[in-house]
Amino acid sequence: MKKWLFILALALPLAACVGQKDDPEDPGQGTGGTGPGGAESGTVFYRQVLAVGFTATWCQYCPNMAAALEEAARNRPGRIIPLAVHHEDELSPDEDNALNDAFFVFSYPSLLLDMDPATLSGGQDASAVVAYVDEALKNEPCGLAAEARTENGKILLTIRVKAVRAASFKVAAAWAEDGVVVANQSGYGPSYVCNAVLRGYLEPGTQGKPLGTLQAGQEASATFTSDIPENLQNKYLVVYALEDDIVMNALTIHPDQTQNYLYEKTNSTNGSGPDVPAGSSPVLH
Repeated sequence: MKKWLFILALALPLAACVGQKDDPEDPGQGTGGTGPGGAESGTVFYRQVLAVGFTATWCQYCPNMAAALEEAARNRPGRIIPLAVHHEDELSPDEDNALNDAFFVFSYPSLLLDMDPATLSGGQDASAVVAYVDEALKNEPCGLAAEARTENGKILLTIRVKAVRAASFKVAAAWAEDGVVVANQSGYGPSYVCNAVLRGYLEPGTQGKPLGTLQAGQEASATFTSDIPENLQNKYLVVYALEDDIVMNALTIHPDQTQNYLYEKTNSTNGSGPDVPAGSSPVLH
């Protein structure tokens, strides 16, 4: 398997910094209305890293990746959004093979950060994930906001992106589920709980929906439609924005919830992050 080595002179199971930015303004939780949202007077958008774990119930070492992600999330709370892609087991999504092929995943577990092929690793080193988050926070992200409305048995998801520099943008959205119990997990045993399980992408799928090239300060939006899934209680949407094909921000959102742009605070100190936004989980499994 391809080993990823993250060595920088300045200092990466899923599904997150030196110089970590501060917490977002007003990082309150919201249910059925406005979710976490910073004041519009903020200047730097709040950044969350997408951690895609390639896992399986037959994989003996995959619980080690879940534990590493959990440890990283404790060290950088509110900075990691996990998404677990199961391979050839009872939880495998339709997009399993497409994602594996796109990123040349040949061994398990494997961890991919922000959909950047250069970050592919075995995913069992929490300190490497923390190092990646620290570096990611040094690069100002795009703004990301979303609204998920239920209407006539459908979910209408509107995603907004605000650019901070000229780039080509796409947005993607997927259903994830927490609290999925499997009969047996290799390397762990029976009654293993899987979180952040990828259940399927909203159309047009893993490639995302293009927003075109945006200039600095320009905003664009895209709308997705999805059937309301069964057993909705533990399901939520993982939303992310790609800037020149690399994820530059991510969020989670429940149906009938709105999440406005989040901004970094300027009056707090490094190291305390916000509560994890509604729907996300610090444990990938």
